[in-house]
Order: sequence, then C-alpha cells, then structure tokens
Amino acid sequence: MTENFDPVDLVGQEQQAERKQKDRKLNRDGQIEDFKWLMSDQRGRRFVYRLLEMTGVYRTSFTGNSTTFFNEGMRNVGLMVVNEIHENTPDLYATLIKENSKNAT
Repeated sequence: MTENFDPVDLVGQEQQAERKQKDRKLNRDGQIEDFKWLMSDQRGRRFVYRLLEMTGVYRTSFTGNSTTFFNEGMRNVGLMVVNEIHENTPDLYATLIKENSKNAT
C-alpha cells in the first residue's frame, strides 16, 4: 500500500523522514546488540576469526591477475567486520586474536 505523496505537505514529509530515521536507528541498534552478543562468546569470536581469515584480512590480496579484484572484494567484507569490532567491541579484538592465534599454524 502506497501513501499519497503531497509535494506541498512539508510537515508531513518531515514527519515521515523522522519516522524513517527512527526506524533506521532502531534497526542499527539491534544490529549492534546482535554483534555484541556474538563477540561476547568464545564460539562467536571463533566464527568471526574464521570469517576474517576466509576474507583475507590478514594476507595480501595481490595475485598479479584479475583474481586480485575478487580477493579485494572479499578483503573489503572482512575489513567491514573489523570495523564493527573496533566500533562496538574494541576490548574483545585482542581477545579474539589471542584465543585464535593458538590454533593458527
């Protein structure tokens, strides 16, 4: 169902924009809480570490051919996860590395 758009109803447009902004904030707040929950458990940190390894965050993406583009895309996803860690659970990054560096060889 679509609302009728009235281009002269500036108050209505402003209210609609505020509602959308509140919805986005609530959604983002939920995403942050989900991520904190994931990082608060050792199993979640193990999963995140595997994800970071798969995306190539800890290795070079250069191959000398077009595979580099794919690798850079994967690495970009991993860097977004690293950014989430640093923004929302910075104290757990060292824990994640320490716990998983024992298993890496």
